Amino acid sequence: VKENMTLTARFMSNTVSPDDVHSGLDEEMNISDPNDITMVKGQSYKFGAGIWESSDTGVISIGKKNGVARARNQSLIPVTIRNTAVLPAVTYKVKVVAPEMSDRVLTLGVGSSEKLTLLYADGMNIAWRSSNVKTASVEEGVVTAKARGNARITAYVNGKGYSCNVRVTDKYTAPTTFDDVNSFTIRPTQTLNLKNVAVGGVKPNKLDWRLSDESGSRDVDKSGWKAWDDGIVRIDVNGKLTAKACGSSTVIGKTGDHRTKTVRVNVSTIPSKTETYINVGRNERLSYYKVNNSKASWSATGVGEIVQLGSTGGSKGRVYGLKPGTSVVTCSYNGMVYSTTVHVERPELASGNGLFKVKANEYMLTLKSGTRFVLDMPEVVQTITWKSADKRKAFVDERGIVEGRNTGTTVVSTKINGTLVKVKVYVLQ
Repeated sequence: VKENMTLTARFMSNTVSPDDVHSGLDEEMNISDPNDITMVKGQSYKFGAGIWESSDTGVISIGKKNGVARARNQSLIPVTIRNTAVLPAVTYKVKVVAPEMSDRVLTLGVGSSEKLTLLYADGMNIAWRSSNVKTASVEEGVVTAKARGNARITAYVNGKGYSCNVRVTDKYTAPTTFDDVNSFTIRPTQTLNLKNVAVGGVKPNKLDWRLSDESGSRDVDKSGWKAWDDGIVRIDVNGKLTAKACGSSTVIGKTGDHRTKTVRVNVSTIPSKTETYINVGRNERLSYYKVNNSKASWSATGVGEIVQLGSTGGSKGRVYGLKPGTSVVTCSYNGMVYSTTVHVERPELASGNGLFKVKANEYMLTLKSGTRFVLDMPEVVQTITWKSADKRKAFVDERGIVEGRNTGTTVVSTKINGTLVKVKVYVLQ
């Protein structure tokens, strides 16, 4: 939530209503409608003390006295659980779903996006989180690759998480089959081996490769194989492909039984980081595929105001954060131009309405049970991942809204570009 202090005050004064939007991070379910409750397989939920029974213990078991229900198996036919300790008996209709992530593993090139879907969770509130927003961010299931590295994307429903491991690369890899591939992309100077890829579902003993129209210069390499070179790519008869300049070329592979496959090869540059975040007073070294930083030319918007650039030797390519704002850093090298958007952030919370700064990066918040407070960092633009050390005392959702639940003390915290920010929360009756 990126709102103003009016919103903060509103949440401070509001008690929690059963009709409030339920966060997917929250294990406490919205049971305002007793005839329409959905649990996820493996979830536990405490309905409260009583004398409980379940109409199908194979789907949902429940502690007879403590009222702890456990969703054991999927069932779209609602199970009836009943508390007979009161008159009339309290009855709930509960179905159990078993969500699955549409992809468990995903490989993306920097700058690309792909949509993840949490299957079998229709109508449920889903909270999406990335373990590394510098590598890959996620918004309503859309994953955007930002920098080379790894991130885990997790979708939460009823407090249970379902993950996809995302690998972000700044290089392209050769296809292993061309059955459904009519084109692929590589980077300048990148070399791929197209030897023995499958065509038509069959991996032939050999594929002879060439430019489709045999354009460009033709020569014989050191191994004696013929090769074709049109200035964009060079490919030899054995499938060794080297990208030379940005553009597109068409290559053709031919099997011994005269089957052929024509493929368009696109040569394009992408930076190893499209976007990054640094804190005021910190710095980060930018790097790009096969770029010599010390020999490259560097420039940026907001130099001297938002960022400063390293200017000599090993400091070239290093960006220093001066004050909150956004800068675009440009690198030119061997005719290629790369750019990265750099967000300079200050991880400080907006104090007031019960939130007080104790010292650098540490705060104190006093809440009454059943009230809320929005943790707002006005000079941070990335998605913030908050967590509570004890959700029973105070819960914090994906929007930074802290909810006081039971009297006591806990700590809500987050890390912004390596800086730990902690809020000690005192929940009063």
